[in-house]
Amino acid sequence: MADAQPNELAAIARELEALATRVAELAACADAPGAPPADGGPCRLLKVYEVVERTGLPRGAVYALARKGLAGAIRTGERSIRFDERGLDAWLRDGGSS
Repeated sequence: MADAQPNELAAIARELEALATRVAELAACADAPGAPPADGGPCRLLKVYEVVERTGLPRGAVYALARKGLAGAIRTGERSIRFDERGLDAWLRDGGSS
């Protein structure tokens, strides 16, 4: 990091701030299910079967999305996956491309 340029450091700081905000939103979702985040958007973590129902994709394809980190996939444990509703909606809006 000592060799990083000031612009690079500023970009890293902005990215970390955005990630910290996202983590805080997800924590708020876990603490108060159903409560909307500060931006007023949906705030649910969906289970795999819910993503299958919403998208019509086969279960294996949903797990493949999770392995690739797409569609709002979040690993919530060693063997547990959830999908952030906003991330899934954004992925679908963008055409569901992988």
